[in-house]
Amino acid sequence: MGDWLRKVWRRAGGVYAWRTRKHASRRREWGYVGESNSFRRRQRDHEGRTAYLREDGTVQQSTEKPWMDLDAVCHRLIRLPWWLNWTWVRRPLETLVMWVLWPRYNDRKNHWNPRRVTLSRQRAQRAARDAGAITYRANVFIRQAIQAAGVLVLLASLVMTVWSNR
Repeated sequence: MGDWLRKVWRRAGGVYAWRTRKHASRRREWGYVGESNSFRRRQRDHEGRTAYLREDGTVQQSTEKPWMDLDAVCHRLIRLPWWLNWTWVRRPLETLVMWVLWPRYNDRKNHWNPRRVTLSRQRAQRAARDAGAITYRANVFIRQAIQAAGVLVLLASLVMTVWSNR
């Protein structure tokens, strides 16, 4: 009983969220929301810096999340005390935080979110960023050119409407 109580008492977890830069942009957004009974261990998992011993004796290395290269910063949103840090408490809190923040890179509980990026698309975006196929300056220029073209189309349609109704 003493070992169990000591283990439970050390738990320092709750609900956390990662704030990331948008893919091919400089703006920031909520990237990922999760729950854990150890903030520090879970952060190391996302960064790909942990290893787990499987039941068959082999070691499995954690892999870095595809969105970790987007200047990800972890925020501990809800810190639970050790006596309230149970899975049945954390999971509903995580779902509520997802409903509020609309994270882009969550995959399991986030199918209702139209901004969601699937795991396969996350990997493709990461490969494109690693290969240098998308430069941020070029993307900003293209986005601004499209916005300017849209404004010009709206102005031209307004001028033509006024001119044709004379």
